[in-house]
Amino acid sequence: MLQDWFRGLFARLRALKHNESELETELRFHLEGLTAQFESRGLSHREAVRRARIELGGMSQIRENCRDQSGANRVSDFFRDTVFAIRKFRKEPGFAVVAILMLAMGIGLNLALFTLLYAVIFRPLPVKNAGTLRNVYMHLDFSSHEGRSAYGSRYFESFAEFQYMQLRAKTAELAGIAEAQLSLRGPNPTPLHAQLVSSNLLHMMGGVPTVGRFFLPEETAHPGGAAVVVLSDAAWRRYFNGDPGIVGRTITMNRIAFTVIGVANPDFRGPLVIVPDVWIPLTMQAITRPGESLVDNPNAGFVQIFAQPREGIDSRQMLAELSVLAQQAVAARGSSAQARIQIVRAAFLNYPDVMELVGPGLLVVALAGGMILLVACANIANLLLARGLSRRREIAIRLAIGAGRFRLLRQMVTESLLLGLIGGAGGLIAAWQGGAAALKLLPAPGPLQLDVRPDPRVLFFALALSIGAALACGLLPAFHALRVDLTPALKSEGLLDSRGGRNRLQSGLVGIQVAVSVILLVNAGMILRGFNRAEQLDTGKDMHGLLIASFDLRQQQYTPESAQRFHERLSEALSKLPDVTAVSASSIDPELSSNGSTVRETGTSQGPEVRVSFDEVGPDYFRTAGIPLHRGRTFTAAEVKSHARVGLIDEELAQRLFAGNGIGRWITLPGDAVSAEKFEVIGIVGRTRTVAPGRIALPAYYVPMQGLRFMEAKLWIRYRGAPAGVVRALKAAVQSNDREVTVEVHTIEQNVKTALTPVLIASWAGSIIAALALTVAAIGLYGLVSFTANRRLREMGVRMALGARSIDVTRAVFAQLPRSVGIGLAAGMVGAMGLATLIRAVLYDITPFDPAALLVVACLLMLVGVVASWVPVRRALRVDPASVLRSD
Repeated sequence: MLQDWFRGLFARLRALKHNESELETELRFHLEGLTAQFESRGLSHREAVRRARIELGGMSQIRENCRDQSGANRVSDFFRDTVFAIRKFRKEPGFAVVAILMLAMGIGLNLALFTLLYAVIFRPLPVKNAGTLRNVYMHLDFSSHEGRSAYGSRYFESFAEFQYMQLRAKTAELAGIAEAQLSLRGPNPTPLHAQLVSSNLLHMMGGVPTVGRFFLPEETAHPGGAAVVVLSDAAWRRYFNGDPGIVGRTITMNRIAFTVIGVANPDFRGPLVIVPDVWIPLTMQAITRPGESLVDNPNAGFVQIFAQPREGIDSRQMLAELSVLAQQAVAARGSSAQARIQIVRAAFLNYPDVMELVGPGLLVVALAGGMILLVACANIANLLLARGLSRRREIAIRLAIGAGRFRLLRQMVTESLLLGLIGGAGGLIAAWQGGAAALKLLPAPGPLQLDVRPDPRVLFFALALSIGAALACGLLPAFHALRVDLTPALKSEGLLDSRGGRNRLQSGLVGIQVAVSVILLVNAGMILRGFNRAEQLDTGKDMHGLLIASFDLRQQQYTPESAQRFHERLSEALSKLPDVTAVSASSIDPELSSNGSTVRETGTSQGPEVRVSFDEVGPDYFRTAGIPLHRGRTFTAAEVKSHARVGLIDEELAQRLFAGNGIGRWITLPGDAVSAEKFEVIGIVGRTRTVAPGRIALPAYYVPMQGLRFMEAKLWIRYRGAPAGVVRALKAAVQSNDREVTVEVHTIEQNVKTALTPVLIASWAGSIIAALALTVAAIGLYGLVSFTANRRLREMGVRMALGARSIDVTRAVFAQLPRSVGIGLAAGMVGAMGLATLIRAVLYDITPFDPAALLVVACLLMLVGVVASWVPVRRALRVDPASVLRSD
């Protein structure tokens, strides 16, 4: 689109040049014809030429009229206006630099947000036929107790559902994919990021084997059918030195021998945002989660489906067929759920649940970016209004000698457009480089293939944003500058503006800047206060001297029984260390993840059903975590081994279910009459809280760890002294038990910092944005007071000549400032409370009406206003009254 626009522009310029040549030829033809006529009447050549020119009329006027009709004048006027604008900016470099920098900041921030959003959600995938490739998502509406076991996204399909649809689809070719982490055996186990794919996915996405081949249909038809692997070009070179004889070799991943059948071409990285190291058949999923085979579970949604429409098929036909097939696939596994299919253009992270999750955050960020651009535009408009005062005499002279007001308006708009385009170019460069830097800081299990380079759509958005910002900040000042009375403006007192319209407009613009600054400053202050409060939050656990260790037992093909024995051996070895005071296990990292469930008292069908945070823990967990026991007792090691039906609840759940004392009572977890689990309450512990943003603080329920939970259990270690020795002993104990197992160790304080990362990023981003808004608002206040002081120089000179004190003159200049700032403060307070409701998740019990933040921001803005205004007022007070009066 953008290329077509530029081609049209250049074609028009070439046509204008050609028309100019034709115009000169035609004028010369008419002139020569008239000259010949007059010569035939006996006139001399010189007289004939003179009479021909008189008869034909003014050549310059004819050229101008023809150029007006052809549009050539508009183009030449634009270039002349551009040259004139550049000369004006060279004479006023301070104004030009400030305006361009503010526009670059506002446009660059919005462009960076748009570029990242576009790269993640809207940019076509870097694969073959990306323009027609589609994501297929399925949502299930359940009418009974049955639910969906979802992995990655609740809109993914099970393997059985995918196979059913793939084999029967006529309107499109379907391919499936899932992600997993593998461990490559070697001197040191190496983590690999893997993509599990159907046999046709690599070919459908444009992959080409540079060595060997890709998967055959029979290799991906049955669960566990073929342990074969395709390497990415990067993994082939990194781990196998680019060995051309790699095909046919056996490599061990997750303790399973895989045969290498091929290597993909260097440019192929798959259709997902994380670049994979290897591809394995989708049917080999079971090795990634031993004891929990998703490929055999018809209710486990873990397969992401891509669809490539057949030739001549549109999205409506494809949606109609896939909707029928999806419902049939769900019914074939005995479910009564209603299936709804959604087909969208393929992109990296366009999952419906992702859009639902990040939508409010994107709205807040977009509002903040738009507010910064609004403040920048209002500030530049103020500067242009102040600049227009010094140009009133120039404008009056040009109007007096015949220039049209529309022609002058075009010139001023051209100046604003030039500022906008230069600022937009600077913002585009800043957004490009800033986006690339931001991608490097994103935590991910592998390299990301997000592309933040400008493409035609990004360039078009940048151009539209630059032109829009230029018109927003330039039109009103241009109209006001042209509202000039020629007679007084041509006199020396024309520098004084006796009308208040311009002043009221500037005051209104300053009010807008103050209001936006208040909104951003108040919310940034509340986020910072929320972050500080979250850091000091009493989580109900002893947060000092606690290590949490995670292991890759699933990748090493452990069973639940062998994983339990591994944890028992490790706990026994660590408990003998002199610096270790307690060791236990938990199924979750409490600050980073949670298990939600609902419980009710057993035997009370009419009793309350309470949503709880559910955790399976090992013996001695509560002493290890520092959670106080209020009543009853905790689990014993024998109860954990025997999977006893006992549990502990926190004091809040005890209060809500049993009015405070539930020892000896029974609790039922959800399920039907057969699958529902019942546990006896043997103890009541203190309430715990999480600092994870957006997570509701739920009552807690604990049961002994059993079964699959040991596969992903976290080992909790309470220590005293320095942690380094304990970490070394832990790693040595792991190596002595199993050299293939890798361990990651972190403190619970690091968990808190990780959980608060979104809040920390939000607080930094909010602070930077608020600081930018405050800076440009201060410049706006400076421009308003400077304009007011310049406008009233004559009045101030008269007052001072008549004996007025400096304080009286200062008060007169400052008279309207409190009103502008006050109105902006009032409007900003209301807007700040409205925006705070959108970021409530990171406020940590700070209400949107935070008097402390509002008071601090109000005082800060008043102080900034006084400081920004004092400089031009002091400069004006130093003016000699006699020189001002003589200028009249």
